[in-house]
This record gives sequence, structure tokens and C-alpha cells, in this order.
Amino acid sequence: MNTAELKALVGIASDYTERESLSFSLCSEPLPRGALIEITGFGKCEFVTRFLAENPTHHSVWLESELSINPFACLQRRVDLEKIFFVEAKEDLFWATTQILNSSLYDTVVVNCPRWSFKQLRQMQLRSEKSNSFVFLLNKRACGAWPISMSLHIKHAFFSNEVKVQVTKSKVNYA
Repeated sequence: MNTAELKALVGIASDYTERESLSFSLCSEPLPRGALIEITGFGKCEFVTRFLAENPTHHSVWLESELSINPFACLQRRVDLEKIFFVEAKEDLFWATTQILNSSLYDTVVVNCPRWSFKQLRQMQLRSEKSNSFVFLLNKRACGAWPISMSLHIKHAFFSNEVKVQVTKSKVNYA
């Protein structure tokens, strides 16, 4: 028995289904559904708003401790504000995010500056898999924790409006 046959048997036994992914114009690799995607660098919000603009049918939620995103900036980037729910969670960011993911109502969940422990990240990983949502964690620095499936570093040239995306970590099997 070769490795591919063994993986197929394990998948059947565990009721595993292949993770869905979505191509995005700014990223060289497809973005995985049901996984934690960490985004760092200058231009994080620009990256996510462009993702939302390219996927206008997605219902999204944007969570922050203190709301700093300007909804008019989203509107300028042709994001339908009717499809985004903005949440200012204060000190309950983790709890609010778990409730959102448990509901499975949103295709895209964006969490700005989560300061979560490894255990909390693992819980988020499991919840994101169950909800099958795109989960973007916008951070100042990469945390490097293993529950993160994909890490992207964004470089946004302010005057030219050019966005460069570097995939720094990708452990998602798309095949």
C-alpha cells in the first residue's frame, strides 16, 4: 500500500473532506477555507478589503477590540457595506469571535489584533474548520504558532497603491 492509498483510507475513516480554497488576485497561492490566515505588514486592511471586493457574495464580520476600520474606506474600495457586520468587542474579542464562528453565518471573519494564547488559537482553528469560514487574523507581528495555516506579509506602496504579498507560511494541502 502506498502513501496516497493510506491517506485516502484515513480520510474515509475519519470522514475527512478536502479543504476548499479560493484564488485571489493579490496572492500567489489560493486562500484556504476553514483555516486561520495570519496577515502582517503595512497594508493588512487593504488586502482584506480587496478580498471582500472580489467576493461580493460573502457575508463578512469585522471584529476589533476598539473599532478602527473606516467603513467609508471599504466603500471606496467597492465593498458592499450591506454584507459586512462591524463588531467592537472591547475585552470580549475572543468570546465574540467564538460566537461568530459557532454560528457559521459568515463566509469571512476578520479579527484585528487578537492577543490570544496558544490554547485560544487552537480553539479558533477548530472552530474555523467547523464553520468553514475564511478567518483572517490581522497582527502587527507574526506569532508563528502552529494552528496558523497560512501567514502572509503585506507590503503596500502608499503612493502607487501597489500591494505585494509574500507567503511566509503555508501548511495547507490543496491537492
